[in-house]
Amino acid sequence: MTLRFTPFAAALLFAACAAQPRMQPAAAREMLAGAQTLLELTQLVGVAPAKCLPLARGNQMCTWEAPSTVPGYPVLAAIADTGDVAYLVCEVPDDNRPRRAGSCRVRARPLSPPAPVVALPAMPGF
Repeated sequence: MTLRFTPFAAALLFAACAAQPRMQPAAAREMLAGAQTLLELTQLVGVAPAKCLPLARGNQMCTWEAPSTVPGYPVLAAIADTGDVAYLVCEVPDDNRPRRAGSCRVRARPLSPPAPVVALPAMPGF
């Protein structure tokens, strides 16, 4: 299987992999805003969505997981302000039309494990 990159995707990958220690959040948000279709979002991240769930109105909700080893990680990490895995969640049309403005969210997985569960003292009579 041969991957082909559109000029848009090539420019995104070049910018994401530039020799900057950390991308500026405003530039990263602009790059994400430029990725309008499912294909362009996939090219931005550099991997296929981990899952896509069908929604009503001919849309689907897709989630990409971006560890530091994928090309789009610098873009998503700058938006999520994380040093760990970044997640992109977008609502996109099924027919590859451009997505609505504001239909994507980037979030970070917590760097630390969840807090331990505290056991409550035993109650007499129970």
